[in-house]
Formats: sequence, structure tokens, C-alpha cells
Amino acid sequence: MNSSLPEIGGDASIYFDPKNSDDLLKKLSTLQDNDELRIELISKGKQRIKNFSWKKCGQETLEIIKNCAPTTI
Repeated sequence: MNSSLPEIGGDASIYFDPKNSDDLLKKLSTLQDNDELRIELISKGKQRIKNFSWKKCGQETLEIIKNCAPTTI
């Protein structure tokens, strides 16, 4: 996969080939038919969301800016 989605979704997501509609339908069907998998992904998603916050994003962005900025102006 060549996108940022795995970085965000991790193992809490099911991925499909965006150029293959049959693959999308297969994955949606799997989710519809497999209650255990759906519950597992929801649980993993609830854990995964704890890794992200606006505060953390702001702190990390500020740190990058500080590290890239010239030390003297």
C-alpha cells in the first residue's frame, strides 16, 4: 500500500485496492458477515485513537519547527 492510511489505521483497519472494486466489495462483505472481526476492529480502533490528539500534533509540529529554524536570525 502506498499511502498514509496504514500509519493512521494500523491493524484496526481493513485495507483494499482502490483500483479494484471487487476487492472493496469483498472486504465490505467480510465485515458484514463476520461479527467477531467487526468487534475486534472496533476495539482496536478505540485503542488506536488514543495515539492521536491535537495537543500531541501541536507539540510535535512545534518541535519540528524549532529543530528546522535557524538558531540565530
